[in-house]
Amino acid sequence: MGRKREAKKLRQKAESLYQRFNEKFWMESEGFYCLGLDDKKQQIQSITSNPGHLLWSGIVPQERAKKLVNRLFQPDMWCGWGVRTLSSQNLGYNPISYQRGSVWPHDNSIIAAGLKKYDYHEEANRIAEGIFAAASYFQAGRMPEFVAGIERQDDNFPVPYQTLIYPQAWAAGSIFYSFVPF
Repeated sequence: MGRKREAKKLRQKAESLYQRFNEKFWMESEGFYCLGLDDKKQQIQSITSNPGHLLWSGIVPQERAKKLVNRLFQPDMWCGWGVRTLSSQNLGYNPISYQRGSVWPHDNSIIAAGLKKYDYHEEANRIAEGIFAAASYFQAGRMPEFVAGIERQDDNFPVPYQTLIYPQAWAAGSIFYSFVPF
């Protein structure tokens, strides 16, 4: 568009953000990104599904992606229906709470899209399979907003929250988004 100076300035700003973010939010000991920074700019070291979205955004350096992906699929995060919103090892974990251990289909579809962006197709397919398996338990595949983060086993089913919006548009859309090619 002929706005080379502005484009250069924006690229520099983006690179600076990329560097600062990866410096401040990466937890090397966990091979994962922290949830955020507290009022003293210290890492909130809760393990959540949110860093999975970072893959979709493209802010994760390639050399860190494998660690992040491996962490998302550890048993405390992966329950078989999808990636939990909060690690089952966290003291606040509750698999039937709104954001403390449940599985959100739309959250998982964003993670799956990011996995595909980084060429983790097998892992993206695991998420898609979990979402499809969960959907098969609901009338006409109408996904609720979220299901409990209870571990998937042969003799159980995805448990929806009692007061959910059902069906939920962003949950329904997650089924299609999980298969968007990149």
